[in-house]
Amino acid sequence: MGQERKILVVDDNEAVCALLSKLLGDKGYLVTTVVDGASAFQALALNEYQLILLDLILPDTSGIEILRRIRQEERPTDIVMMTSNASIETALEAMRLGAQDYLLKPFKDLDMVLRVVQKTMEKRLLIAENDRLYSELREEKQKLELAVNRLALLNAIGHALHSILNVKDLLHMLVKLVADELIAQRVSLMLIDKETQELTIESAVGFDKGLIHDIRVPVGMGVAGWVAKEGQAVIVEDINDDPRFAKQHKRPYTSDSFICAPLVLCVPIMLKQEVIGVINVNNKTQGGVFSEDDLQFVATLASQASLAIANARAFEQLRETNQNLQREIGEKTRAEDKVKELNAQLEERVAERTAEMETAYQELEAYDYSLSHDLRAPLSRIIGFSKAVLEDFAEQLDPEAADYVGRIYDSGRQMFQLTDAVLKMSQLIHDQLLRETVDLSAMARSIGDELVAGEPVRQVEIVIVPGLTAWGDSRLLRMVLQNLLSNALKFTAKKERARIEFGARRSAATTVYYLRDNGAGFDMAYADLLFKGFERLHSNDEFPGIGIGLASVQRIVKRHGGSVWGEGEVGLGATIYFTLKGDMEHDKKEHPSH
Repeated sequence: MGQERKILVVDDNEAVCALLSKLLGDKGYLVTTVVDGASAFQALALNEYQLILLDLILPDTSGIEILRRIRQEERPTDIVMMTSNASIETALEAMRLGAQDYLLKPFKDLDMVLRVVQKTMEKRLLIAENDRLYSELREEKQKLELAVNRLALLNAIGHALHSILNVKDLLHMLVKLVADELIAQRVSLMLIDKETQELTIESAVGFDKGLIHDIRVPVGMGVAGWVAKEGQAVIVEDINDDPRFAKQHKRPYTSDSFICAPLVLCVPIMLKQEVIGVINVNNKTQGGVFSEDDLQFVATLASQASLAIANARAFEQLRETNQNLQREIGEKTRAEDKVKELNAQLEERVAERTAEMETAYQELEAYDYSLSHDLRAPLSRIIGFSKAVLEDFAEQLDPEAADYVGRIYDSGRQMFQLTDAVLKMSQLIHDQLLRETVDLSAMARSIGDELVAGEPVRQVEIVIVPGLTAWGDSRLLRMVLQNLLSNALKFTAKKERARIEFGARRSAATTVYYLRDNGAGFDMAYADLLFKGFERLHSNDEFPGIGIGLASVQRIVKRHGGSVWGEGEVGLGATIYFTLKGDMEHDKKEHPSH
């Protein structure tokens, strides 16, 4: 506390120095007094002071010169000038040069002196607190951006893994992804040889190729062996001090040791509650330690990898079996029946693996929901406290401090909107479908009237084809129309006369619904980004948003067994089409004559 309340008094009047030393000392401040500029800089060289009470006129220099030098040296010290009535203009000049306040001598009101000192000290503490809050917000934002990026990466990886049926290519892709994302020196994927109960490297990054084929690690030895035996993921910051591993070898581990480098992250690869291998990560390229987020990322990836590895192995095994059978067809006619039997087994295994894949995806969605939900509480506190600072301490904040707090508040709200959008995206997956006959025309008219009423100064024409119905979940289909109509209204904002049309094209096979506008449109070269979450084809300054609307539309349409796509041209507008599975079958039941 003493280091936060040091005051230096610079005045050639010893009586003033004695008065201020007594007055401020009684209030708990640590006061040092000097009588000239040279002594002041000697004191500053020995200690850091939070506040300097500086006389304008000194024997060897002026207070203005001392102020200039302190500001040139960028010392983090607040300064209050002391002057007589005759030099008030000089005091004001000092404030323009960076002084925080001034006091008139002789002191007629000692309480005023205390108030000026206390106000300056409190302002200093408030600025420090603002800096701390801004730093925390920046760290939280970085964590959120990393989490969102990793969620997107895991989702993309999940699709990619299950499309690769070559085991070697699959494993190489996995270790490369981990090395790039964790910025690791070495990554290896090891699988257990069931006959020898040893781990062998199947794919690696950062190792000598000749060394890879010679390494065999018994289950239970080193970090990788321990994880394979116990089935638990670990982060080891110092292998030599960890009692689980330090006693296994007499010599200390080094950065060149394979079995356990000094810094290790290792997770098990499990299939049906059985460990089949490990992903081993050694040392960060740029230094530092592995975090729990790193561990969770690799563990989630390992969960996806186990199913992909099993699928690829099954595919390669069945492909080899089929090839052998094909060679025997000419010699044995019964081989044809065997092939059919194997194909049936393949379909059964694919169905089984598909069910396991769906479970893994549900776990990933649960992780998505949990992460976004857990971030809401700290974000709410950041938004609430920054708003309280703006409202309750507005008069005490200088413009720069108020700007900092305002940025904290705005950034916090933006991050809260992002987490809220992630939660809503996750809920679209879990909510149960309750199908019924839905009057889409009436629903679109209700939503359109509500949106237009919110923008009374605009000229907007909404054309809705009557009698359009669908067989689906009323609440989710309302979200589809709400998002599409809101988007159309937003992207026609720069049109003098906006036109929005909702209709459908019917055929014997299906009904294609569409929503068309004459707004900003988009370049078809980027159409593949249209329905991806958090991807935007327009800048936020031009058309505000977070890029979640069309992604939500796609999820809802897919849950109804349909598809969605878009067409557009820059400056001429856009059309979004979608279908809903079961529409035509339901329509035939309702209207047999059609």
